[in-house]
Amino acid sequence: MIVNAHEHLESPEEFPAYLRIMEKTGIDRVLFVGSGNATIYQCKPHGFDGYHERNMVLLKGLKRYQDRVNIFPTLNPLDSDNFDRLKKYIDFGARGIKLYYGLASNHSQGPWHTMALDGPKMAPIFEYCRALDLPVIFHVNRVSFYEEMLRLLEAQPGLKVCFPHFMVSSKNRHRLRRVAAILDRYPNVYTDCSGGREDHFMPFCESITRRPHQFRVFFRKYSKRIMWGTDIVITKAKMATMIPYVEDMVRWYRNIVEERNYTTPEFTGGKEMKGMGLSGTTLANIYSGAFLRFIRSKVYESR
Repeated sequence: MIVNAHEHLESPEEFPAYLRIMEKTGIDRVLFVGSGNATIYQCKPHGFDGYHERNMVLLKGLKRYQDRVNIFPTLNPLDSDNFDRLKKYIDFGARGIKLYYGLASNHSQGPWHTMALDGPKMAPIFEYCRALDLPVIFHVNRVSFYEEMLRLLEAQPGLKVCFPHFMVSSKNRHRLRRVAAILDRYPNVYTDCSGGREDHFMPFCESITRRPHQFRVFFRKYSKRIMWGTDIVITKAKMATMIPYVEDMVRWYRNIVEERNYTTPEFTGGKEMKGMGLSGTTLANIYSGAFLRFIRSKVYESR
């Protein structure tokens, strides 16, 4: 089984087309994370605009696909009714939550990093998640907010959290060792290898090409804590005009873990790259095993 453990969806209307892409590219299940308009439409000033409405539309509109789809709605940490909203989302079938306020490089870049990761306003949310063993996907730039990340993990022991995109820390050997140190110290922490669209994903692939052995060893050691995902952002526009692009991106993401040598899609110039060539239990963990352990909670028993 292959699970895409990190993707965005504009609305349920786009899912039938995306489901056909899943079937064509061998994807069995998908986890959609909640998104504000800034993420869906690439318009940063709009930040969290529309996030609650989109959360509810996805939870209601995709319920009939619950054997193929899981949803992690998002929360705006500045909102005052987050605790009640989270409980409502769970009642409507949410299996976890997605947070964004570790996304940025400094405190001045709203709308994301509007408070410290371990600030008191979100503490009740994390405590509730701990009580239910509810998983959290938390986009955090480890380089910028390392101390805040550690304080959060120490303040919320046992919080099951995925810091995606390799914690935005795969650029060099030193940064990857920091990721390993966090995984070693906190057994409840996960990460994923999603990277978004091609201009964001390419640097990660170039890092693997320069150091395939280091990444291969890393993935084998931590395969039970690394999930596979894409983070391409599925929109109405993409499903109307860019289905071949999305298919090629999914195959590219598969190539980095399955192949030792591969060629990037034509729209990137068809570059010769090195992958990790993983197989067996390691690949099974990354494609589904880690996800199934991560998503299991007191409100949901994954199958």
